[in-house]
Amino acid sequence: MTIKKPTPTALGRKKSPSTAELFSQLTARLEQARDLSEELSRRRSVAVPLSAWSFDDAKGLLTAPTGTQIKLSAQEAALLTVLVHGDNQRGTYSDVLVALKQEGASGRRNLAMLVSRLRARGSCRN
Repeated sequence: MTIKKPTPTALGRKKSPSTAELFSQLTARLEQARDLSEELSRRRSVAVPLSAWSFDDAKGLLTAPTGTQIKLSAQEAALLTVLVHGDNQRGTYSDVLVALKQEGASGRRNLAMLVSRLRARGSCRN
């Protein structure tokens, strides 16, 4: 009489997926991620004319095309004031840092943070 070894599925364990199955699942997930990334890029790239926005530098209020008002921090308002009152002149990164009274590496990081924060705040309101 021969005794059969119980198989993993007979013991209640699930059979491990094969390498091909894992690769197929991974490929499907990566395609979903790529599609989602492309969709997010399309949503972010919708151009809104700058003239549709308004900025009250005295009050530090930025008004989105929808009419929603965004109260800006003092630094955010200062940055927009520098950019808005630039008379369409192309300035350098250094010019903006000087106008904001920032300097060195910390000034560059602060400016990058301000721009990032303004983009995030503005993109969810237009």
